[in-house]
Amino acid sequence: MQLVKAHRKWIVLGMFLASWLAPPLAAQPPPVVQDNPMIEAARRGDVETLERALFLGYRPNERGRDRIPAIMIAARRGHYDAVKFLLEQGARPDYEAFDGGTALTAAAHQNHREIVALLLQHGAKPNKRGLGKETALIIAVRAGFDGLVELLVEEGADPLFADLTGRNALDWAELKGDGHIVKLLRKGDSPPAP
Repeated sequence: MQLVKAHRKWIVLGMFLASWLAPPLAAQPPPVVQDNPMIEAARRGDVETLERALFLGYRPNERGRDRIPAIMIAARRGHYDAVKFLLEQGARPDYEAFDGGTALTAAAHQNHREIVALLLQHGAKPNKRGLGKETALIIAVRAGFDGLVELLVEEGADPLFADLTGRNALDWAELKGDGHIVKLLRKGDSPPAP
């Protein structure tokens, strides 16, 4: 009898939570294949729905149907508040997708400097390699994101880590002929003045 009462409470709680979660999701046109609420909220940068999803039992390191972590999705789309919330709830800043990519490399691809800084403040490793063994620094150099290159170098990114092609960030900068970025990368290599 007590089992029936307990079961009934869970059903009522589930119905309440489902109705509480449904309106924000219903306001958006649904994708062809809907993902779990945590991933959909990260995709939209919807912190309120992220809170609800955590309350429903989803985890901060939740992965979607494509095995990409929620924090990486939010970082790639530039949702600073969502990334911050996920980090505060215990999401790992270096949690990898199936291809090795992380929130840091995802944010670097889109030149989301504030998110890169936030991830580094929360312990993301600046030299962690993603897809193709590219570091965030190599991504920033290849894209010509000077401000991001400067931030990463200041935070300890090593310009000599090589990608799958065998080139490092300095090689890429020289190959592109970007003298300003070459200077930024060599700043840490210069010998001390006598």
